[in-house]
Amino acid sequence: MKTNYFQQENRREAAANAVTQKQGGIKSAVRPMKPVVQRTITIGTVSKEHNDAALINAQYAEVKPYIAQWAQMDTIFAGGTKGKTTRAKNTYLNNKLKTDIGAMLVKYNNTKTFAGDKDLTRQLVQDIKLRLLGVEDLVGTDQTDGQFWEKADEAPQARTGKNKTLRIYRTMKKADWATYEASHNVKDILKGHGGSLGQALHYFLKSKDSNSDDVLVEFAFSAAAQSLVDYTKISSGGEGDGPQGGKLTGKKEDNDVLKIWDEKIFSINLGKSKDRIAELNPTVTLKDKVRS
Repeated sequence: MKTNYFQQENRREAAANAVTQKQGGIKSAVRPMKPVVQRTITIGTVSKEHNDAALINAQYAEVKPYIAQWAQMDTIFAGGTKGKTTRAKNTYLNNKLKTDIGAMLVKYNNTKTFAGDKDLTRQLVQDIKLRLLGVEDLVGTDQTDGQFWEKADEAPQARTGKNKTLRIYRTMKKADWATYEASHNVKDILKGHGGSLGQALHYFLKSKDSNSDDVLVEFAFSAAAQSLVDYTKISSGGEGDGPQGGKLTGKKEDNDVLKIWDEKIFSINLGKSKDRIAELNPTVTLKDKVRS
């Protein structure tokens, strides 16, 4: 996955250079004028501009430790030796991370609102990791940290995943998705297990590495996670049970590639839960696909 990040940077540089075009034999780097649009990000009850220096600096201080301690960084910035890898990671953390945070804030302009500063931090941590993993199409996916986490939410610290609308993700074969597109019957793709975005990415990134024909799909529900999942019914072994008392149950997992703050995570047995999920009528969206 190391090459994903650096290939992306090369493509961005090439795109920027392409702006400079020859005009009558003379190179011109003049960009067309664009109207200035006032853009803001709503955090709690406060609106801030996306390029607010204080906002960027504050978020950089919060986000940096979580990116620095992410185990995946050693893979992404692998340099052949421990020293080279460490230097490559530090170069990113000290020289590029703040720029990436600013780029994310631009993406959030007038499109997202956040419960508070910590909620914004969680979104940024997720999106920075998605960018580094080379799955930019997923950047901006609403973070739901804690939805598949056994412990209670910590609302004062903005860990309010269970209060957000439930979203389940699953990697599946392209053929399964084609079947769903033809039938629009959600039961056709309720197989195996589904869980957090990080869990689904665990399998999706393997598919990318092997150039499989897999896709990543989101099931978005209309009710909050805590009203649809019984967090006391998470099994330690087996494949997990089906719904109990009208609520979804699950099994313990340890495969979330994003590893935001999760401990004791779990997944849902979609096959055993297909009837209940079909009753809940989630919105089904193709989020990404492996590209040859």
